[in-house]
Amino acid sequence: MVYINSLLPAKSMSPKIVSFEDGSEIDDEIMSELNEIAEKITAEISWKKGDILMVDNTRIMHGRRAFLDEKRDIYIRLCDPAFL
Repeated sequence: MVYINSLLPAKSMSPKIVSFEDGSEIDDEIMSELNEIAEKITAEISWKKGDILMVDNTRIMHGRRAFLDEKRDIYIRLCDPAFL
């Protein structure tokens, strides 16, 4: 069994596209429960100037809260580790 956290935003953006494997609808009660669980297990990062965060997508779910900072530069690097 697998849980993919992109379900939360995907369901709100395109409710008719996201469903269970058998095609049945994921109802609002289940989505509400998933949102509650996600909030309970969310760890906030107290960012300081110059901080860098590396995330292993195979080990944790990750996301971010909305923000507005027109002076902020965001650099993203996606790769496969050489040791696998």
